[in-house]
Amino acid sequence: MAGYCVVDHCDRLAYAKGHCKSYRQRRVTCDKISNMSKRDPIDRFLEKVDKRGANGCWLWTASVQEQRGGYGQFWSGEKLVRAHVFSYIHHIGPVPDGLQLDHLCRVTRCVNPEHLEPVTSRTNTLRGYGPAAIHASKTHCKHGHLFDEVNTYFRPYGGRDCKACVKNRASRKRKPKVLRTTCKYGHVLTEENTYRHVTRQGYKRRDCRICIRRRVKEWEARKKAKV
Repeated sequence: MAGYCVVDHCDRLAYAKGHCKSYRQRRVTCDKISNMSKRDPIDRFLEKVDKRGANGCWLWTASVQEQRGGYGQFWSGEKLVRAHVFSYIHHIGPVPDGLQLDHLCRVTRCVNPEHLEPVTSRTNTLRGYGPAAIHASKTHCKHGHLFDEVNTYFRPYGGRDCKACVKNRASRKRKPKVLRTTCKYGHVLTEENTYRHVTRQGYKRRDCRICIRRRVKEWEARKKAKV
């Protein structure tokens, strides 16, 4: 029969070497980190780099952040950092404040410092393949108007609009509403046959007097039939 965990105040069953599964996993993780901290981070880093990549890329062969662009990650001895950032700091120097490292080779697993360039966040985004970069590369709007200095309006909070399309939308909004000349039953809405009033919601409305008189007669007929 399996015993219990040797850790005080833990009543879970022992999993391995007297510890429960939770404490055993913590112990293994702590031992790995302790062993890594005793070695030179540079030596551990170079063991995980393959310098035989295409176009001179140094490919990272260890842990990769698949959900965050496929960038490599490395334990520096103090914290978890991105592999290409660690390589740049070691071979060239600190990344300037307010800048990001852009892969000139477009390979996110590459850690070759010669393939990294400090750029602003906007430049890094426009060099990529995301929606912002795709829309920024367009030279015409969806209606075929050219995005030039005369026809381009830049929004205060980012983005741009086609001035020709904005004018077209504004002209459609300013177009006066065409009033109906007949009601739905075909009666002509002349001045004598038009009843103008305001609804409870405050909207102005026109009704056909002939239709109103017809509805009144139908209502009186129903009222008499009930009596």
